[in-house]
This record gives sequence, C-alpha cells and structure tokens, in this order.
Amino acid sequence: YRYSPVVAAGFVPFGMLPWGPGGAAFRLLGAALLLGGAVAWFRRSSPGVPVGAALLVMLPLCVGSVNNGQANPHLLGLMLAAGALGLGGRWAAAGACVAAAALFKGYPLALGMLLAFAAPPRFLLALAGTLAAGLALPYLLQAPDY
Repeated sequence: YRYSPVVAAGFVPFGMLPWGPGGAAFRLLGAALLLGGAVAWFRRSSPGVPVGAALLVMLPLCVGSVNNGQANPHLLGLMLAAGALGLGGRWAAAGACVAAAALFKGYPLALGMLLAFAAPPRFLLALAGTLAAGLALPYLLQAPDY
C-alpha cells in the first residue's frame, strides 16, 4: 500500500460516503490545500505579485491534478504551506506540514532536509515529533491485544 496507515485511515471517511460525494469531498480538500498553500506562498515569497493573477496562471496547470483524485494536490499544498511558514519564521508549524506531507509519501522529506539547513532546531523537533505521532497513532488506536 502506498500510504502510511494514518493516511489510509484518513481516507476512510471519504470511502464511507457514496462514490460521487466522497470523491468530490476528497478533491475539494485537495483543491483547498493546494490553493491555500499557493496563496500563502505567493503572499510570503512575492509580496509585489498580485495573488489573483498568480493563481490564474497556476490554475490551468493544476486542474488535471486536482481532477484525477490523487493525493498530489494535498502534498503540494502542505509543502507550499511549509515553505510559506518557514519564510515567516513559524518553523514548528512548517515542520508539522512537511511531516504531514511525508506521511502521504516519502519525498517531502527532501524538502524537510533542505529546510533543516536554514531552520532552527524547533523545525527538526516538530518534524520528528509529528512524524513519530503519525506513525504511532495507528498502533494507539488499535485493539490493546494487537
């Protein structure tokens, strides 16, 4: 299975809905994460660029990714949010975003390693703590005899 157990458990509420509404809710969550992360990134990294214009340029490139129902918009939104939070000096939140993205797939840890060079130690603590919590949570929610 491609995703960590905590992410797979997070898919359950979408799977309990009928096919159409469940897929739509998952896609809307991905679109919200992607657009929210992009808005935060554009505001923090390029304050002179109009956010609406940047989103209009970005939108045609993202529609297919949001429409196909994969987790990539979720990942990209979390990674963009991590970059924006890091630029704002909110390193603990940035570490939590990178760790949440890494629970989906492993490659966001590369971004975490790059940010670790510029970040204070609380970034790595948040990254490691969120990863540990995300990996331990399925065991804590399991039956005690497991």
